[in-house]
Order: sequence, then C-alpha cells, then structure tokens
Amino acid sequence: MYFRRADNKRIAKKGAMGGWDQMRSRLEGEEFGDPMGIRPMIYCFNTCVDSIRTIPALQHDKKNAEDLDTDMEDHAADEWRYGCMSRPYVKEALETSTTTKDSYGLDEDTGDDWMIG
Repeated sequence: MYFRRADNKRIAKKGAMGGWDQMRSRLEGEEFGDPMGIRPMIYCFNTCVDSIRTIPALQHDKKNAEDLDTDMEDHAADEWRYGCMSRPYVKEALETSTTTKDSYGLDEDTGDDWMIG
C-alpha cells in the first residue's frame, strides 16, 4: 500500500475563491458578436426551485468577503459551484487593434488590403 497526493489544482488557495468566481463570470456571460449581445454561460430552468429560492438571497461572509456566509442555506449554490469547477471556464481576452478601419473595413495605414497574396 502506498500514499499518493490528490490532484488539488482546482482548489482555491490563499484566499481565492475559484468556484464563486467561476459562477460570477458565467452569470455575467460573454459577447459572441451576434445580434443577441451578451449571453450567459450558465442557465437555470424554472424547475430548479431551490436554486431560484436560495442563490439570490445568499450573503457574503463577514470575515471573508470572497466567500459566502455558511450559516445560510447554501447547498444549491455549492452544487452550482462544484459543477462550474468541474469544467473551468475562462473568458477570452478582448482583442485590441492598433490599426483603424475605414468605412470599407480596410486598414487605413497600409492601403494594400485589397491585394490577394
């Protein structure tokens, strides 16, 4: 028999609450460039009555603002958090362009965007 350490890479350390950050970023959603605008990355159906009842009422912990007050009913929120952490999600960084586009969508600085090369 031997002992092998567990893979704890997804467990938050030094005060970081990874699961709650995952929930927040998924609820904020992401811009996909479509007419719908920003879409959430997690959905809740009307059959999730305990989640709908308890998650909006959760309060921050008085000693650690990054965590929740565990004296409240937080079982549904914990399930969501564990689900989010099982498939971590990272928003893509916004692309910053140093060139400006003219009204035709061509780079103004080069002027040779029409060439096929």
